[in-house]
Order: sequence, then C-alpha cells, then structure tokens
Amino acid sequence: MLFDTDQNGKEVTAHCLRSGQAQATVLSYGAILQQLHTPDRSGSYANIVLSFSNMKSYEQDSHHIGGIVGRFANRIAGGTFSLGSQAVHVSKNEGNAHCLHGGFVGFDKKHWEVTSHSENQVCLRCDSPAGEEGFPGQVSVSARYTLSETKLVLDWKAHCSATTLVNLCSHAYFNLSPKDTHIGQHELQVLLPWYLECNQDNIPTGEFKETERLFPGFSKRPQLLENRNWDHHFVGHQQATHDNRSLKAQALLHHPQNGRRLRVHSTTPGLQVYTGQHLPNETLFHNRPVSGSRAGICLESQYYPDCPNHPHFPQCVLQPGEIAQESVCFDFEN
Repeated sequence: MLFDTDQNGKEVTAHCLRSGQAQATVLSYGAILQQLHTPDRSGSYANIVLSFSNMKSYEQDSHHIGGIVGRFANRIAGGTFSLGSQAVHVSKNEGNAHCLHGGFVGFDKKHWEVTSHSENQVCLRCDSPAGEEGFPGQVSVSARYTLSETKLVLDWKAHCSATTLVNLCSHAYFNLSPKDTHIGQHELQVLLPWYLECNQDNIPTGEFKETERLFPGFSKRPQLLENRNWDHHFVGHQQATHDNRSLKAQALLHHPQNGRRLRVHSTTPGLQVYTGQHLPNETLFHNRPVSGSRAGICLESQYYPDCPNHPHFPQCVLQPGEIAQESVCFDFEN
C-alpha cells in the first residue's frame, strides 16, 4: 500500500508482514523496518522500533532510522583504503574526515524495488552504480525480510561487476517500551568476548580488548543501561577468518518492567552497539512521546569498522562472480 511520496513525487510503498502474534512493516525507501509489533508479558502490543509516519521526516533524517545501510556499514578511516594495488578514495561524509555508512547517499536513502511480497515475507532489491560514493564496481543487492511468530529474519545478498567492498546492516533503533523516551530502563547483555579499541574518532586501533575488563559481568548477565553512552564494536574472535554459514548469538536486550526480550543472532563477525546518544532532542517519532538522545539502541550486525585497513580483521571484499550473503535474526520473547 502507499506510505507517502518523496520530495520529488515518487511513491513509497509500505509492506505489512503478519505471522501469529507479530506484525512488521517494511518500506520501499531504504528497505526501512518501519514497524515491528510484539506483545509484552500482559499481551499488550506495541511497535518496538523507532520510526516516522511520513517521508519528509525520513528524507530529513541523518541518523539512518530503520534503514539498511551500505555499501559499507560503519566507518572507513580517512575515506581511503586499498584493493590490491589500487588506492580507493570514497566519500568523507563524517566531518569531512571519514566515510560513514556508505557516504552521503547510502542504501538507506535509496528507493528499492519490491520484487515479491507475501503474508509474512517481502523481498527488495537495489543497484549501486560503479563509482557511487567513490566505491568501485556496480553492486546489485537483494534483501529479504521474513517474519515468523517469534522472530524477524533479514537475509541479504550482493554481487558485483568489479572488486569492491560490501558490508550491509540493519540500522533499526530498538526501544522495547512505547512509553519510554529513552533506553535507560533497558538491560543489555553482549555475548561476544572482545571489543575493538578505538581512537577519539571511533576508528579501530587494531587492538582487541576483553569485554569483561571494560564491562565486568556484561557478557555473563544483562546490565541496566541507565545513562551509559556506547558506540562500541564487539567481536567473537581475533582471527581474520570468518565462518558465515551459521547464526551465532550476539546480544540480548530486555525491558524488565514489561517483560519484552530481543535476542540477536547473526552470521556476521561483529556487532556495533550504539545507544543513540546523538539523536536530536524534541524528535517526534511515530506513536511515541517526544524523544531525543538515547531514544533507541542500535544492535548492528556487520563486519568490523575500517576492516579494509586492517588485514588481520575479517574482510568483506567481493569479487566478480562471487555472492556475498549474511543474515541477522531478531528473536522476540515476553
């Protein structure tokens, strides 16, 4: 069905998915997860992702609310990396210093083609021409959202015309309570033993640190977020190799008052945890009280930030004739 039209008059459609006790809505703009309704322990339903009710808000948004970001999720230091002997220079959209989430116009700002839609599944695709935001090679991406009674799965695939990078992720902001203006009353447990040491620009130094040393107990039981501001990348191992054939547990988000739990499993090697501290104040999200900083938390399953500049990190280089593919599963409980 029609969601809205963009500033150029192009229609954006909304695709509702239903399965048992859950309902989701995905937009053709940005492949945005616009709604995910789940019950709490009393059986009351609510949307647990931050969203907007109109295209003007999405077009003005610079925080990637709900979209699929790419070609490269997270940061590339200095907007520069090498592919073989070729030096590549991409857009520096973060303070004219680094490339963030694919550049000035990432995949979350593109119109996607809806290729199929059923009661519980929607498939979308988009193309990125060679040279877009400085990245080499044309890339064609397909994304599939599948809803079951207790989980939402996002699968994506990509192929290219020339050697390039592909590192996509969902940039949904979660808030498990429709009444909370911030995530301070949520509990979070990250099930990954290491995190990446980063500099003041949140660029990895290349060093791994133990999660337990920085956040004691954090990997053993859920911890109350309170006023913590995080933008950390957690990883499962310190090897350059990566097995993306199976889903692995990455995190648990819990709201003790209403009982909702969200478990994240993914095939990707890393998880960026961002507590939304840079969201603007006085933001009017759909069916929520006026909110601002820390209104939602992102649990971004992806490859390591700046990985092309760190050979000992798992790499997301895609060659012609190959297919890149990853999955993330959001399990919800009450």
